[in-house]
Amino acid sequence: MYSNPNIQPKPKRHWRSKRYPATITIRCSETEYRKLAEQATNHALSISRYCVWAGKRAAPPPPPEETEKLKRLLYDLHKLANNVNQLAHTLHASRRGNGLPPSAADIATAATSVGELIAELRAQI
Repeated sequence: MYSNPNIQPKPKRHWRSKRYPATITIRCSETEYRKLAEQATNHALSISRYCVWAGKRAAPPPPPEETEKLKRLLYDLHKLANNVNQLAHTLHASRRGNGLPPSAADIATAATSVGELIAELRAQI
């Protein structure tokens, strides 16, 4: 068999990670397992993560559609914050004599976007 001394074997995978060092074994019937697997799949989680989530909380995790909607809102909030920061930077630069201040239309557009996003966030929360 050919052996190359420059190629190192892959390290053995350790299932116990630093993030989840403890292991729990659960016994259940086939029906219970199928139900847990279905619920975990509906929430886009592994069975073990679903069981941990369910054990720590009174309510099940939100469905993936709601999670995706909240992720989208967070993304929109980040982008909007970036736009407001750029307007503030432009305004401060113009006060130092480095360019023109942002237009009233740009400020009005940003203010409208902030208001709409706040309303949407309030509706979601």
